[in-house]
Amino acid sequence: MNKIVLSVIGLTAAGVVIGVLTTASAASVSSDCGYDEDGYFRLGNGQVAASGTWEHAKGCAMKGILPSVVAERLGRLGSDSVQEEAEALRETNTRIQEERKKREVEAQPLPPTN
Repeated sequence: MNKIVLSVIGLTAAGVVIGVLTTASAASVSSDCGYDEDGYFRLGNGQVAASGTWEHAKGCAMKGILPSVVAERLGRLGSDSVQEEAEALRETNTRIQEERKKREVEAQPLPPTN
């Protein structure tokens, strides 16, 4: 009976650890929006694409996590309406990033200088 209880406790603990690691891994991928520092999109299978999709970049911009190198090229080759939407997305991306920085500063103010 004790072995069964210990086994159940061990399996539960292992499940919690795996869940935490999976969540942390997913958070790090989504926080950088899937793009590397050069603006290439990393596919889930380890391959790299020249770019992500419009919808993916749009979603990242709405979260304020679209890298500047990607934001700069967003909609560049599109019609006038696409270019207008891209400009609005760049502005949204920048605004959300600035709001996030402001909240971080408010949450962690700089120590007083003597």
